[in-house]
Amino acid sequence: MQALSLKNADKAVIVLDKDIKLTGKTKDAIKVLNDLKLADKNVLAVCNEKTPEVLRSTNNIANLKVVRATYLNVFDIMNADAIVFSKAALEAVENWLIGKEEK
Repeated sequence: MQALSLKNADKAVIVLDKDIKLTGKTKDAIKVLNDLKLADKNVLAVCNEKTPEVLRSTNNIANLKVVRATYLNVFDIMNADAIVFSKAALEAVENWLIGKEEK
């Protein structure tokens, strides 16, 4: 898995090059965090859609918060050590901020 990583002071913003499919098992989400070397950080994961599989996979991870792209807020951003976006979520945030309607 490749990711574009941007640094803003001590904050890391990571954009994944492809969407991650979670099966609903917590070990899948932990593996993704370990692969990105974020297991020991407070992580904000921004997704395009919070599916039941995403919720089941991430509910039991204390240092991970998942939000939909249109519910992204300053409080969550400021409290995260790293922010992980999927490409679809980044596009959704961009469209939401400029007021562009979704297709």
